[in-house]
This record gives sequence, C-alpha cells and structure tokens, in this order.
Amino acid sequence: MPTVILRRRPISAYVLGSAALFICLMLVAGYWLSAGTTIRLASWVALWVALAVPVSEWVMTLVHAAIIRCCRPTPLLRYDFAKGLPADARTMVVIPVIWSRVEEVDDVMDRLLVHHLANRQENIHFAVLADFADAQSERVAGDDELVDHAVRRIEALQSKYGRDRFFLFHRSRRFNPVDGVYMGWERKRGKLVEFVELLSGRDETSFTTVHGPTGVLRDIRYVFTVDHDTQLPIGVVSRLAATMHYPYNRPRLNAAGTRVVEGFGVLQPRITVSFDSVQKSRFAALWAGSPESTRTHSPSRTRTRTGSGKRRSWERACSMSSRFAKRSWTGYQTMTY
Repeated sequence: MPTVILRRRPISAYVLGSAALFICLMLVAGYWLSAGTTIRLASWVALWVALAVPVSEWVMTLVHAAIIRCCRPTPLLRYDFAKGLPADARTMVVIPVIWSRVEEVDDVMDRLLVHHLANRQENIHFAVLADFADAQSERVAGDDELVDHAVRRIEALQSKYGRDRFFLFHRSRRFNPVDGVYMGWERKRGKLVEFVELLSGRDETSFTTVHGPTGVLRDIRYVFTVDHDTQLPIGVVSRLAATMHYPYNRPRLNAAGTRVVEGFGVLQPRITVSFDSVQKSRFAALWAGSPESTRTHSPSRTRTRTGSGKRRSWERACSMSSRFAKRSWTGYQTMTY
C-alpha cells in the first residue's frame, strides 16, 4: 500500500510525510529536553528554533530510508548489445568540462581514454564539450594554447583508435549581463542543449571549435552524459543503450511533440561512491553508507524517469537521453543541471 501511494502521488507523499514526521520529532524532542516541566512560550520558540536543523536532518534520513525500502527499482527489458551497438543505436558519450590549464586538458583526455577502453563496442563515440573559465573579456591570453593542446590530444587518440571515435567541441565565451563576466552560455546545461541542437543540424551555436568527422553527428541517436569525476563500469554504455533502444522503452511524444507520454526520454543509473573515495576520510565513510547501499547496480535495475514531469531525480552525474525526444530532454536538463 505505501508503494502504491508513493508512486501515484510522489511529490505529495514526500512533502506531507516529511512535514508530519518533522512536526512529530520536534514535539518529541522538545518534550524530552524540557523534561516535562512548564516553560514559557518564548522558551518553546527558542527551543524549536535550535532543534530545527538537527531534526530536519533526522527527517531526511528517515524519509529517504523509507523510500528506498518501499520503492524498489523496476527492472527494464533490454537488448543484448554486448558485441556492439547497431547503426540505428549509435551513441555519443560526452563529458562537459570547464578548463583553464593544460594539465586539466590532459586529465580530461586521459579520462576520456579510460571511458573508451571500458566501452569499446562498435558505434560508441566519445566527445568533450568544453568551455573556458570565466573572464572579463571574450578572449584572454592562453585560450589558443588550451584549444591547440586539446586538438593535439584528440588527434593523437584518433590516430590510435579511429578518426570517428573521438571528438572535441569547444565553445567561446559570451557576455553574461547578470554576472558581468564573459562565460560559456548556461555552463553545463548550455553545452548539452547546444550539443543536441548541433546533432539536429543547427549551426547557430557557440561551438567555435569542432574537431572530428561531423558527418557522424547526424546518425547519433543517444547521448550519454557523464561528469569528469565519474567512473564508467565496463560495458555500461552498451547496456544503457540496449535498454533505451528496446521498443517498449523508447520515448513516444504527444501530438504536439512537446512531451514524452510513454516510454522514457531519460535513463539514469544508480550513482554510487567508489570504494577508493570512501577510504579518503572518516567523513566520506560516514556519508557514503554501507557497502550494501553503495553497491553498483546494472542498468537492468535502472532508476528511470518518464517525461510526465511528476517525478524528479536526485542523482546528477550521468544520464542517457534520446535525441528524438530532444524537446523533453532539453527541459529535463534545464530542471536538473
């Protein structure tokens, strides 16, 4: 019964349940601290203000634990793309980054190579969506050096692993009148939005450096977004593409073409903390949870979202989207990134 209520009205159940639990814990904690003695109203108010922050932390912990217990991920059907993706499921793995030093360029390119070595199936491509750091002018000293170095690194990867395997998309700065600086338009969200527009054939974007065979772009069907500090397990890209490509899971839009009414516009796997990161400090070990709760699940147990707009995902590190649901996908990026 709790599962049915949570799935039918997730936002209402989350808000009302959290509020009710917060009030109950505030009353219990206040009564326990006052030891049943009679105190003035002003003292009660001061006590509740002092308790608000710790009690809210308890509420969030209890509510999220209850959600995990009640709402198990639903397994999704998928194809077996272990030997390679078909041409109509061609996927681009993109890493949105902001860099300001040559060392950062090398670090990103090394990470891109690691992703490739872990996902070497056919019809999987890898790209960097890059911005310069914020500045007081559109161009500053060192910009050309960064781009030239990034191009050289991409060319080295292309010469070794295939010319159509790696890409570089670099944007120029644009003036932001709100912050009074020159920066990449809308930062990470803007890179992803403009990249989808680029895949759709639009040339009016702020990408000033596009290195790689652009003829491949028109055949890209799925975009796999991954943060620079995220590790990709072996074969995860093909498994997510196989899940998204399954006919039952493909996004189907309404008559106006503005909303996903069936299937999925975005798939998001469970994001976990690596064991190396957990061992960095006691604080990291405390907040990472137990090994059971941080175990990585395969995409067959992927946490998914529909395009109904009634649910939100709290993980942000990586996602896969369909370019043919680009309107819904763009809206999702606007909400979460």
